[in-house]
Amino acid sequence: MTLKIGEMKVPMILVLSIIAHADYAAAQTSQTDLSPKPQTTVEREIESLEEARNKAVLQGDVAALDRMTSDDYTFITLRGELRTKSDILKGFASGSFHYESRQISDLKVRVYGNTAIVTGRSCRKEWRTVRTTAEITGSPGCM
Repeated sequence: MTLKIGEMKVPMILVLSIIAHADYAAAQTSQTDLSPKPQTTVEREIESLEEARNKAVLQGDVAALDRMTSDDYTFITLRGELRTKSDILKGFASGSFHYESRQISDLKVRVYGNTAIVTGRSCRKEWRTVRTTAEITGSPGCM
């Protein structure tokens, strides 16, 4: 079968081959670049905020934690306990939450429009008052 383009007659197989090759080349150039990219200003700023929040946790700075934490914040502990912003602020204010040490690492900031997602690790050793006893706990693999 041949296709007439202007005054030229081109075999159909050649036309299909060119189209297929063009689609393949376009797909190759549109693949996501997996190489590391330099951090943007926004990513650095958010990472700095995470470090400031970590400092507030270590110091038990309730006012800073209140300012830095959204009202709908929830946290699930390693024991499976659900804590809200209010629970966390009360725990620090009463002294029942106290961190002897807490290190954050492997922070990865992903920015999507006006939203950012931060993931990372937290290794900590904490004092937690439970009724009349105190216990020391830490993150698995961090002590």
